[in-house]
Amino acid sequence: MMERILSVVFAILCFVLGFCIAFAVFALAIVGGMRFLGRLFFRVKSKGYKPPFACLIVILSLIAGVLAGGIAFYTISIGQRTESFTVVMLWFFLAFYLFFGIGIGVSSLVMALVTAALPQRKARVFGARKVRFPFAIVGWFEIVGGTLLLLYLFSDFPLNKLLNHWNILAGTYLLAILPGLYFLELAKRRKKTLSLTQVIAEDKRPPVFYLRSFKEESLPFVAEYTDTGGDEPYANTITLEKYLSAKITELIGPFVALGSPEDYLPPEGAARFYAEDKNCDGPL
Repeated sequence: MMERILSVVFAILCFVLGFCIAFAVFALAIVGGMRFLGRLFFRVKSKGYKPPFACLIVILSLIAGVLAGGIAFYTISIGQRTESFTVVMLWFFLAFYLFFGIGIGVSSLVMALVTAALPQRKARVFGARKVRFPFAIVGWFEIVGGTLLLLYLFSDFPLNKLLNHWNILAGTYLLAILPGLYFLELAKRRKKTLSLTQVIAEDKRPPVFYLRSFKEESLPFVAEYTDTGGDEPYANTITLEKYLSAKITELIGPFVALGSPEDYLPPEGAARFYAEDKNCDGPL
């Protein structure tokens, strides 16, 4: 009797240990895959393509990954008809890891191939930023479309069957609602961005010129925490430029900077001018 109890305890410990190891490997693979996609995104930008096009490549790559992972998930789960709880759980974890593992792998492969195939374009653009992409329209389209899809799923499936379609729910949030919120934030930022000419015309005090490396201007300086009602507050990182901008403008003078020729939208903070290399002092 004691040997049977010990064997059961040993089996449970092995299962828990195996699950923890598998989950750790899975989490590292997800983080590594997303970092790889992020590097490819900036690689596309460095080739001279604007962020909307680079975002489109990321979204299409993620869609390809979701489809590949979904096919693998349903292929392995459809044939599973056993009543054993242990076997069902093992099949579920295997299908779960296949969905995300194959999804991230296919997404990374597709984006790497597309990035390598894209021809090099002129990445440095001088003069005022001319942003024609309809961020607000696309953002609302994605949010409304994703919300309608979620409402359809909740109305058409009972809760117990809806949980079987968690991959569709996660895909809808990641590929529609989350990008839609990001596009709305970009539209808001574009609307409130003032040109250097406007800033200097409205404030006659001597300007404060912000010098920094273009490669380091997006690095986080401090974290701003927001209470979301949960156990952990939401941390939003802020750059040095954004952190100093309001106080410098209030106490000293207009905060201005030379803009990177690779900017698509002016970052938050100093008012920028985009001069050519031979005339980098611009209107100042």
